[in-house]
Amino acid sequence: MSSEGPGLPATAPREAAPVKIPTIHDVARMAGVTTSTVSRALRGEPRVNAATRERVRQVADELLYRPSRSAQSLRSRNTRTIGLLATNLDNPIAIDHLRATVRAAFEVGYTVFVADGQDSPEIQDAELARMLDYRVDGLVLGRGTFCVTPNLVRAAAAGVPLEPDISAERLRRDLGRFITGYPERTELDAAAAIIAYRRLVELGHRRYAMFVHTLGAFAESRRSTLEETLARLGVDDADIVTVDIERLEECVGEVQALAVRPLPPTVFISGKGSLTPFLLEGLQLAGLRIPQDVSFLSFGDSAWHRAYSPPISVIRHDYVAAARRSLERLIGRIEGGPVKDSPRRSSEFIPRGSFGPVPNGPSAG
Repeated sequence: MSSEGPGLPATAPREAAPVKIPTIHDVARMAGVTTSTVSRALRGEPRVNAATRERVRQVADELLYRPSRSAQSLRSRNTRTIGLLATNLDNPIAIDHLRATVRAAFEVGYTVFVADGQDSPEIQDAELARMLDYRVDGLVLGRGTFCVTPNLVRAAAAGVPLEPDISAERLRRDLGRFITGYPERTELDAAAAIIAYRRLVELGHRRYAMFVHTLGAFAESRRSTLEETLARLGVDDADIVTVDIERLEECVGEVQALAVRPLPPTVFISGKGSLTPFLLEGLQLAGLRIPQDVSFLSFGDSAWHRAYSPPISVIRHDYVAAARRSLERLIGRIEGGPVKDSPRRSSEFIPRGSFGPVPNGPSAG
C-alpha cells in the first residue's frame, strides 16, 4: 500500500533539464563545415560561397545561435558597448537622457552599460572601474556635474573616447573636483529663463526663493540671470533667497522655514530636476497651494511634471536631441569617422498651471 497521503504524487517531480545554449560547434556540426567557416559566413565574408553562407545562416537560425560578443571583441578589439555615467538617476530628467541614449545606441548596433553615480564619488569610481573591466569602447558623461575620480582619469589616459571630449590633462588637473562637461547649458537656458521671469514680474511677484544643489553646475548662472532680468525690468525691491541643498530631503524643512517668514517668498524655483519632488512636498506640508499662494517654476521637464496637479511650468531642454547628438559624436570618435557637430538646441519656457498672480494683489509681492 502506498505511504503517500491523499493528493500527493507517488514519485517526486523531475527537475527540468537545464537549457543548453547552442555554440558555434553545434552550428558547424549541423551545417557540415568548420567553425572558422561558420564565423566567416555569419560575418558575410565573400570568400565563403553564397550557398554555404545561406546554409550556415539557416542552421544558426534553427538553433537560435548568436555569436559570442566577447569572442568577437577579442578579434576586433571592439566590444560595441558604451558606458553611460549618470550622476544620479533620482533625477527624472536623467531617465529621459538614459532612454534616448540607449535607443540611439541600439540604432547603430551598440549596447549601453549604465552607471548610477548617486552623487557619490566612491560609487561613481567603482562603477567606472566595472565599465573599464568590460572594455567599453567609449563613455558618455551624464548631464550636470560629476566628480573627476581616478578611474575617469584612467579611462581618458588609456585613450577611451569621452563625450563630451575632455582631455586627460584637464581631468588630472581637476582630480577630486566636481565639473561639468556641458557649460553651454547656461547660454541655452538663458532666453527661456528670462521669458519665465518676465512673466512672473508681470504677475506682480517680487519675492523669490531659488533652490539649487550644492554640487549643481548652473546654480550661480541661474541666480544671476534672475537678478539681471529683474534689474533690467526696473524691479528695485526684489528679494531673492538662494537655498543651497546638499541632501534632497533638506528641501522640505527649508521650504517650511521660508513659509513662516513675515514676508515669505511668493515664487519657488527648482534649479535642478531632482529637487522638485521634495520642494513640492515641502510646499504641501506647509499648507501652501499652487498657484493660489505661491507660483512654482522648475528647470527640467518630465511626464510627471505634466501630470502633477496643477501641471508645473518648466524650462525645458530637449534631452532626447542632446543625447542623440552626444552619442553620434562619441561613435564618430570610436570608429574613426567624422565627428558630427549638429547644432545645440536652445531651451524653451513651457507655461503651465503653476503660475498665478501674487496673492492679494501686486502690493503683497
